[in-house]
Amino acid sequence: LFQGSYLVLNSVVNGLFLNNAIDLADRIRTGDLDTALVQPVDEQFLLLCRRVDWALFPQVLIGAILILRAATHLPEPWTPLDGLAYAVLMGVAVVILYSCAVLLASTAFWLATRDGLFDVWFVFMEVARVPSDTLTANPSLLPLRVALFCAFPVLVAVNVPARLGARLLGNPWEIGFFFLTAAGSLIAARWVFRRGLASYQSAGG
Repeated sequence: LFQGSYLVLNSVVNGLFLNNAIDLADRIRTGDLDTALVQPVDEQFLLLCRRVDWALFPQVLIGAILILRAATHLPEPWTPLDGLAYAVLMGVAVVILYSCAVLLASTAFWLATRDGLFDVWFVFMEVARVPSDTLTANPSLLPLRVALFCAFPVLVAVNVPARLGARLLGNPWEIGFFFLTAAGSLIAARWVFRRGLASYQSAGG
């Protein structure tokens, strides 16, 4: 279930947003960003949802198959309500990962390069591949687990839906923290993006 959740989320976010986020750095450098700023559409939507990488969506299907197979082999198989709750959590997880992509893209207004964005995102997603349960066996690692959850929203995005889907979520505060993380990430991403636009000097200007 965890691997399926990770594969679906990683593929959806990479297919919908990541290439657009990486391209933002080049558009700032070449001045191509100017054409987007005069369009009667929200700049963040236009720049971050410009094109879709359809080649990644077979991976979404593979991840969905893994999730469904895991759901039918749980000690308590999913009910339709369980499936709906899981889908909602996965949607919230996409919001968190989208916000992280926007934050990374927005750093291009000041210092990031295309290679730098790829490297940072790769590190984030490698961290997200580690199930948080591996840190619960030893109580001394609890501070590390809390620190990782606070520092890496992508870790929250993958772990919470998988843990709830597998009936492993024993602390209700994690659900609340999950939704707060999504809201906070979205607000922070919007604020940083707008600050970046305000500091942008066009190639023609």
